[in-house]
Amino acid sequence: MINWPIPSFIGELYTSPNGDVWEWNGNAWIGLESFVPGPTGPQGPTGATGPTGATGADAVLPAGLLILLDAQETETTGISNASLIKSFVVPVNTYSAIMVESEVGFRSNANLPSNCIFQLLYDAVIVRDARIEFDATGAGDQHAAGYTLKFSDAYASGGTVSIRVFTVGSINGTWTVESFRVYGII
Repeated sequence: MINWPIPSFIGELYTSPNGDVWEWNGNAWIGLESFVPGPTGPQGPTGATGPTGATGADAVLPAGLLILLDAQETETTGISNASLIKSFVVPVNTYSAIMVESEVGFRSNANLPSNCIFQLLYDAVIVRDARIEFDATGAGDQHAAGYTLKFSDAYASGGTVSIRVFTVGSINGTWTVESFRVYGII
């Protein structure tokens, strides 16, 4: 017969003389497991050293997963050429591709021809552009349009990605860059 101790709290553990482990659940002692200490063995090898995490050698992430590297969500507006509106320096990496996206917009002045071109650049090379153009209608109309530019490509060596606005003739309106985001694609 077991000489049960008087429990002090729920969850208290008791190890019987034969090595069985019991837990007090508030009503009774519940058997958990038999525990008989054995000899200790040699210590196993330690794990790999070095970087771990999303970009480390130990990471197992699904192909196509997007990792947000930079998010610039502050709106920028203007009425003339802007050679560098937003940019980010992509470090040397092992991503399958780097993707850049930006939401842009353009609002024309009433009854004037309006024209601007938004350009995404990788190391000053244009990789994607979007022209927003409005004709003068003669009716005093004002026009607005928005667009999302996206581009992705391998960019393991890293470098600067950016967006700029190029105006054609008289811009006759206001351009807007709403956001600029850079992702690494596994």
